[in-house]
Amino acid sequence: MTTDPVFLVCDIVATFTGIPADRVVIYDQSYEAPKDDLPYVIVMIGNSRTISKSRGFDPETDEQVLSLVKSQDYDIRAAQFTKNVEDVQDLIDQIELAFISQYALEVAELNELSFYRATETLDLPAIEGPRPITRKQWTVNVQYKKTKKSAAPIFDKFTNQEVKIES
Repeated sequence: MTTDPVFLVCDIVATFTGIPADRVVIYDQSYEAPKDDLPYVIVMIGNSRTISKSRGFDPETDEQVLSLVKSQDYDIRAAQFTKNVEDVQDLIDQIELAFISQYALEVAELNELSFYRATETLDLPAIEGPRPITRKQWTVNVQYKKTKKSAAPIFDKFTNQEVKIES
């Protein structure tokens, strides 16, 4: 895999929903949310789990091959300064559909990963109390594999043991 999954998640959301790429951002504490009434999306890196690890050897290059399969959650928050909850709900529905679209399937195949629904949609203002902004959150789970090749000293010779018997 050549591209970090968080960038692929942002790309899929922007491409499928038509929201400009500069309004689909990776969460950063210094990010200042837009003050206009157009929607924006924040992608937050959530929990991750290691599914498996493996080590092998490539005899053609004399390198060890290390592989790691991970499961990573990405919390996708859609927000808009509006009292019309249906607009944001429609956007979060589009985001959910984005990950079963043909484009997402092609991205997954090219990058050797897969997308899964992780949770139900959360209505964030309902949790936080009344706000002038409407926000919804949906989580997508991405499973991917990372591989690293590196030189490996191979122990193929053993020293001769000398046994001394003293009497």
